Amino acid sequence: AGSGAVKEEQKIFDIIKQSNERLILLVEDILEAARIEGQVVQIETTPTSVPRAVEEALGELASEAEARGVSVETMMPSDLPTVMADAVRLKEVFINLLSNAVKYSNERTRRVRITAHREGNEVIVGVVNDGAGIKPEDQPHVFEKFWRARDTFASQQGTGLGLFIVKELVSRMAGRVFFTSRSGETVFSVAFRVAS
Repeated sequence: AGSGAVKEEQKIFDIIKQSNERLILLVEDILEAARIEGQVVQIETTPTSVPRAVEEALGELASEAEARGVSVETMMPSDLPTVMADAVRLKEVFINLLSNAVKYSNERTRRVRITAHREGNEVIVGVVNDGAGIKPEDQPHVFEKFWRARDTFASQQGTGLGLFIVKELVSRMAGRVFFTSRSGETVFSVAFRVAS
């Protein structure tokens, strides 16, 4: 077999590998949503480091961001207090928010930012992308299970479960999740109580 055949085999292997990875993510999302709805998810809130949870989430998403050519910039003060959250679930929240931000980032600028600041008795973390934004008519539905904007079906892979999972986990950790969106910028924010 010539080098052309080897290249073709490698291409087919890569497609199979990507399809397999997407299928695994789909199954993981469906199982996580079922665990959440069945009240099986264990939440143990303890003083938790936001920068550490963000760093761990970024570690898991580095290859996805790199494959899409998206740079991620983190802007957090060094004296950010710990928050009351479940460390494992907080990382999962950031994985879902960052994965969405990477997926829907602007194809020209390909940039995602993570910001954090203290506001009163809360730490608010924002995940910002510079994509097309969420249409006003779609905004009431973003946290619904299996919901995806009609114009994203063909262009983006996903289950429509990520933001549902985020909302449920944040709620179970007594936090808040909210977003703002306009053309050129969407910010998903989570707020958690400062650990005393």
